[in-house]
Amino acid sequence: MWQKKKGGSQDSENFAREHEYILCYKKATWQIKNTTEKYEANEFPKIINGRKAKILKLEKWGNHSLRTDRPTLYYPIKDPNGNDFYPIAPNGNDGCWRKKPENLDENHIFWQENSKGRLTPYEVIYFDEVDEKIIKTRTIFTEFGTTTDATKEIQSIFENKIFDTPKPKSLIQKLLELATDKNSIILDSFAGSGTTAHAVLELNKKDGGNRKFILVEMEDYAENITAERVRRVIKGYGKEPENSATGGDFSFYELGDRLLLENGNLNENISIEKIREYIYFSETKEKCEQNDSDFLGECNGVAYYFIYKKDEITTLDFEYLAKLKKASSYVIYADVCVLSDETMMKYNITFKKIPRDIKKV
Repeated sequence: MWQKKKGGSQDSENFAREHEYILCYKKATWQIKNTTEKYEANEFPKIINGRKAKILKLEKWGNHSLRTDRPTLYYPIKDPNGNDFYPIAPNGNDGCWRKKPENLDENHIFWQENSKGRLTPYEVIYFDEVDEKIIKTRTIFTEFGTTTDATKEIQSIFENKIFDTPKPKSLIQKLLELATDKNSIILDSFAGSGTTAHAVLELNKKDGGNRKFILVEMEDYAENITAERVRRVIKGYGKEPENSATGGDFSFYELGDRLLLENGNLNENISIEKIREYIYFSETKEKCEQNDSDFLGECNGVAYYFIYKKDEITTLDFEYLAKLKKASSYVIYADVCVLSDETMMKYNITFKKIPRDIKKV
């Protein structure tokens, strides 16, 4: 959860809405990157065996502290008298330990009586044996910018407010630090004002990373706001040192007319060259080098043909078969095929009907 504003909200009814939710989805291979921090000596208030130390109760407390919650964490350890000692939950029932037996070092157990006179084991952590502590990422983000900060960032780039709902760069940077490495590719399908690209470029500048970004924006401000922000961040903007050039580069592309209509048929207003390029790439994931004939190219022993005429029905027949270049197999697009199944099998031909309404040809 992200605290997007601080203080009152005059446009809210009843409650001041100060937060938004961040949805995180984790694949099995994704490991959240927690930060680390140096231990301070004053965090170890006890002296045990002549060494600064702190102790943590070994018996689990709070939720899921019963033996029935974690049966594998109910096992005996030896008390100072050599007797088996089992964990007891706060309610007096059988409890469980915080650690598995293989992770418990008996040389790091400290016994002392609690307020009720019960001998209780604690785990000892010695200051001279640890260096850094892991800082777990919290579920509430309160220090990674607000909508007000995001608006000020936009204004520092464009000198006025030109976007209504920007996100702060610091928030996106935090998410990138948690979920990416220095060579990740980051996709933002709703790029908006371009904050994601800004955060990626700043993070690369900060840690020498080589992260790449792909932005998608369908609104009419894609070039004048989204792409323009990226250009200015790369070159540097404003007078503040932190806004100096990040370096890097990017390419801006606009979508052309759609090749396939909503009914699945070809958009025949598109040039034949573009149609051929699309067909060949969809089959091979390679660029089509042949734009002036039915033959599109050959890939992995397969020859690809696209027999197409805008105002005529095309037919794969024996006459056309005689014109084919020699190949191991063929994929041939046409409106109609009159070859028999036996002939198709003999020459390893796969026929694909061109997706268009031939009744209108």
